[in-house]
Amino acid sequence: MQKKAKRNAPVGTPESTGIPGYIGGTLRRNINFEISDGGMAATVEPTAEYAPYVELGTRFMEAQPYLKPAFEEQKKQFEKDLQKLVR
Repeated sequence: MQKKAKRNAPVGTPESTGIPGYIGGTLRRNINFEISDGGMAATVEPTAEYAPYVELGTRFMEAQPYLKPAFEEQKKQFEKDLQKLVR
């Protein structure tokens, strides 16, 4: 899911920000993955301070979902994998 979220995360450019020489990708670089409970749980978490604003939007900015679509895609794969194990 981390790879999918990183792939979906928008990246600013000098043109989109209006800042010459701007180097984007902070959000992508700050999506972390951690396994816990002996491999039974995992957390994918964006640590960039502004991550929720990008995902959910604000009254001045359209939402640019990157995390929920990655979750939904991974959820489908997980369900398929679980079905194979249960048979």
